[in-house]
Amino acid sequence: MKITFESCPNKFNYPFRIIGSSGRYDTITDCDFFNDTCIICADRQMACLYLIEFDLERDSYRILDSITCISNGKPVHFELISIYKNPITSEIRIYGVSYDNRLFICDLIRDKFSNYITKVVNECDNYHGICILDDEESVYVTNTQKPTITKFNACTGTKQTIVCNGGVRMKDVAIINAEYMIALSSDRGPTEGIQKSDGTINSVCKPYDSHVFIYNRNTSAQMYVHTLKDTHIDSCVYSAPFCFVTCTSASGEGYILRLRVDMETKTLVDPVQFPCAGFPHGISIYNNKLAYTSYATSSLYIHDLAEFI
Repeated sequence: MKITFESCPNKFNYPFRIIGSSGRYDTITDCDFFNDTCIICADRQMACLYLIEFDLERDSYRILDSITCISNGKPVHFELISIYKNPITSEIRIYGVSYDNRLFICDLIRDKFSNYITKVVNECDNYHGICILDDEESVYVTNTQKPTITKFNACTGTKQTIVCNGGVRMKDVAIINAEYMIALSSDRGPTEGIQKSDGTINSVCKPYDSHVFIYNRNTSAQMYVHTLKDTHIDSCVYSAPFCFVTCTSASGEGYILRLRVDMETKTLVDPVQFPCAGFPHGISIYNNKLAYTSYATSSLYIHDLAEFI
């Protein structure tokens, strides 16, 4: 199933980006399932959240609600989001990061977005990835400025820094269990500018290596690393026993990488690549469904999980 969203790059003068041999606008950037028939999507370019009800068998959908998010006059250009479901009260809260030092928080009440705020986590950080566990309202956010992940409690404000040994630009995180987590990191590839005919400069990020780590989230010990040569990665999700990662090759092809997590040896094994739409970014799994977003097509894709198993 494919759901395409209108691209309007001039709304916030949003830049065009080039990675390797291809370019894109940062459009539909992430998704997270709300339940079996609803999913929340984030649009980075439009600083917008959508609540979408879908029917995979009938290939139909409708947008139940949407909200444009501006905090202190600054649009919230989302990178990744995560949904928190209170196990006691069943309250729903959406957390998000936007490649700056802010944590975005929004309630979902009777299928309507409301009461959104932003909080600064660490003044000098830029956050790309986010993960939250329903049994502990602690948010894990990944820092692209240095190899750290911050565990932040939005209610109490308490923070814990996890140093990711071997990491460079931390892109995303997924929790395996109470002891271990998966973390993505990209090396800092060389960047140069290309001047367009209208005189503006587009930055070009040349191919670089990326890495999928297993860390002990209590001790920061690195257990294993799987390296991807000349590959851009953005997000991951864990659904036992597999980890799924959104990837873009140096030549611009998009694919979803599946790795099996071997908990006995604490390794990532049996890598399989599944071709997908260009510049995949966000990814989510719920029960028997997998969804991912594509910058290249400004679209959300929803599949049966069995297609990737």
